[in-house]
Amino acid sequence: MFAIVWSEKGLLTLACLFLVAIVASPAAADSRWYPPQFILKKGALSAANALVTDAAGDAAFGVPTDGQLLEDSPVLRLTLTGPPPARVMIYWRTAAMAGRYAQVEVAAPVEGTSTYNLERVNGWSGAAEELGFAFRAEPHQSIAVRSVALSQFSLFEILKAYWHQWDIEKSWAASDINFLTGTREFSSPLYPVPVFAGLTGLALVVFALGSLSRGFARPFNWHIVGGIILTVWVVSDAFWQARLWHQVNQTWEKFGRKTAEEKLLASDDAPLVVLAAKARQRISEHDARVFIASSVDVVGMLSAYYMSPFNTFWHRRGPELPAGDVFEPGDYILVVRPSQVDYDARAGTVRRPGDAVLNVRQIYANDSGALLKVI
Repeated sequence: MFAIVWSEKGLLTLACLFLVAIVASPAAADSRWYPPQFILKKGALSAANALVTDAAGDAAFGVPTDGQLLEDSPVLRLTLTGPPPARVMIYWRTAAMAGRYAQVEVAAPVEGTSTYNLERVNGWSGAAEELGFAFRAEPHQSIAVRSVALSQFSLFEILKAYWHQWDIEKSWAASDINFLTGTREFSSPLYPVPVFAGLTGLALVVFALGSLSRGFARPFNWHIVGGIILTVWVVSDAFWQARLWHQVNQTWEKFGRKTAEEKLLASDDAPLVVLAAKARQRISEHDARVFIASSVDVVGMLSAYYMSPFNTFWHRRGPELPAGDVFEPGDYILVVRPSQVDYDARAGTVRRPGDAVLNVRQIYANDSGALLKVI
């Protein structure tokens, strides 16, 4: 048996059997939806059944569900033609959620078919009552979604999902500033570096066993060892280099030849940039205090940054507005969505922790938030 496995014919036979197993792997039955079935939630639909984002760059749609068991369909395939969105959020609701929704942001898709493994996503279980997708892209961008499919795993699907994780067509993500995994999603089951390190070790073990089986009839060749390590390193580095150049080209297409202001408006922060700019124009007092209210830390932090150089207050991981007697007439509150601030536009009041009530007047509002002044 040992001789069969380590012979060239034996290795070729094993490789052929592996390929046959992949090809013969039964295709998993799936649930598939097409544009005429989509339920528009946000944005618009073009005459060609393509989604069109709104002025803030958002679009969302749902698909009709008939009680699919999510845990039995962990593979989601999103097929697009044309420019893809920069960000994708999947949201769903089951009977057990009592009217609440679960959501997860996945890696940005590419033109063609993108495959996502939702097996380990928290809450991906139960009979689906609602399933939808939210996109963030350029304002008024057309996104041609050709189909959405849910299916079970097959061997072919597993291998395709792994390849999708390593595909070079990956957009920049905010997390890239802190770490680089070499995959589309942080929670990928296989990362390139440990895989290639394992392949290097396996190749060296095979070479050593081959030398032992021949009883070292020929001198040990260190050039082969060096060649194995160099080859695997070059192949692994090629993935990183290809992705880097793709992202450099993508960055140039998005931000090249633009002014500093145009670059901000072309970024994912554009809605916050516009809201902050409109709010700054309407605050005449140079020493005004501006309280930032948002239920998402990164949104609050960015809003405080874009409101510079005003004196801003933003409470990270705490109540959106401070309790106690801290507000004075003339203070401003910038409410940035999403927010849990209890603002009654008709009554002109904001209710704070402890049931304290502030009388306010709305100065400006758009789809991203509102600027209020304490009176």
